[in-house]
Amino acid sequence: MKKGRFCGWVRELSLNFEHLLDTELEALRWAISSSRRFGFPHIIIESDSKEAVDIAKHGSEWPAFSPVIQDIRRMLSSLVDQRIVFNPRGCNSVADRVAKEALSFQNFAPKFYSVMPEWLSQIVNLDGSNI
Repeated sequence: MKKGRFCGWVRELSLNFEHLLDTELEALRWAISSSRRFGFPHIIIESDSKEAVDIAKHGSEWPAFSPVIQDIRRMLSSLVDQRIVFNPRGCNSVADRVAKEALSFQNFAPKFYSVMPEWLSQIVNLDGSNI
């Protein structure tokens, strides 16, 4: 199996969500869906939303989230290997730098890179050495 690195993020998906958790779950769904479309059978998705990670892994008592959760679980089941991991914002300088980069864009289109941008490589290596 060929190992590689990949970086993607979502700045905004919609302004019409009622709760922040809706946005977090939609971002997870987008990341999984995009990874599948690109043919990545092994993925690790990190989120700074513990609640979204817990809901994606274990479900929710909130019926409003059921369609999104079902879609997330269906897509995850089609992958060879997958993990959704909570990573606190304060412990993840990569996520912090990526968020700042996303805020600098003039449009709201999601960004998905198949090659890690040079500006991010050093930060990724530093975060990786802290694991």
